[in-house]
Amino acid sequence: MKAQSRMQTAPDAAQHRSEQQRARPGRRPRARGDGADGDTRSGQHALPPLDQDPRVFDGMGRSLAWVIRDIHRLFTATLQPLVSREGVTVCHWYYLRILSEHDGLTQRELSEKVGVHPNTAVPALDNMEKHGLVKRVRHASDRRRMCVHLTPKGRRLRNEMIPDVKAMVYRSIADLTPAELDTFFKVMNRIEQNLVAEGGDSGRGIEW
Repeated sequence: MKAQSRMQTAPDAAQHRSEQQRARPGRRPRARGDGADGDTRSGQHALPPLDQDPRVFDGMGRSLAWVIRDIHRLFTATLQPLVSREGVTVCHWYYLRILSEHDGLTQRELSEKVGVHPNTAVPALDNMEKHGLVKRVRHASDRRRMCVHLTPKGRRLRNEMIPDVKAMVYRSIADLTPAELDTFFKVMNRIEQNLVAEGGDSGRGIEW
């Protein structure tokens, strides 16, 4: 049984407490300014309005969006020396990774999985084709579309790189407990759902 099934995460606990408070008849939720410590009788702290919640900032004043960006930047910087060989760049890695599982995607399908605009994918694929990593052929039933295939060189390089890339990702979670990882993924999924509800792109790429 996963750790998350044996414990209640902080967001769930806060939501549960909030629901309990609303269910109590005749009780008015305290505002943040109703006392230095919120609801001192129950020992609970009233949550601030969503548009005033200071919990979106860490101790250094970075918003959670900025923290996620910093982590992605660090992943990319750490990934770069692991994949930079024989004409491959970090940008190319994502295409190699996807094509190794879904060879023959159209350029549009591939760009969607990478998470870039189709126009952005074209110069990247041009460069990859120049270095012999991929080849593009006309779609069998629709000549207007181009399908992208890994070359033997592209597949060989991907296979050589994947153990080092996986090891780097595993090292990134060193000393985290299973419960912490369960909570991390649960929180990230909830943030993703909230952003999708705001109109964000719900398209997903393949894992590293």
